[in-house]
Amino acid sequence: MRAFTPFVAICSVSLIASAAEDIESVTFSATVAGHKIEATLSSKAFDSKRHKIVSPARESGESARIDGKQPVGTDRTAGAQTEFSRFEVRWDGKAVSIPASLYSDCFNPNLQRKEGWWDDKGTVYFLSSQDGSSLLIQMNGSDGAGSYFATWLISRSGKHSRFIDEQGP
Repeated sequence: MRAFTPFVAICSVSLIASAAEDIESVTFSATVAGHKIEATLSSKAFDSKRHKIVSPARESGESARIDGKQPVGTDRTAGAQTEFSRFEVRWDGKAVSIPASLYSDCFNPNLQRKEGWWDDKGTVYFLSSQDGSSLLIQMNGSDGAGSYFATWLISRSGKHSRFIDEQGP
């Protein structure tokens, strides 16, 4: 019993430290057609040491690459300030597997909840389908000049998609 107690204390400390690293977080919870849908999106400071960054010469006209992909939300440079630390959706308490490829190249997410489509102050909007099988997540992200509008469609079945608009209005 004594050997187990210190292990629990160590786990508790690491969970607290991990949560303290989050800069912003937005949550959603609703019960639709008898299904409880929950979502949490969180961001943390971008740590360049945890990524492979390639920054070509400016005169080359090529975009930077972060982990082999062109970064979204950085004006095509490697100047990310924040990144997702959590992108989770649960149906009836069970986590849905969401591949990191759907969000890992989206930097500088802005995570203030919109209360509805009419809300022009928030930046993240959640909308569940009427049958409770899908969740639409829309988000504005930006580093200033490198703004984008992301839409993710997350489904309980595990089939997901995303759309990214970097053109702006």
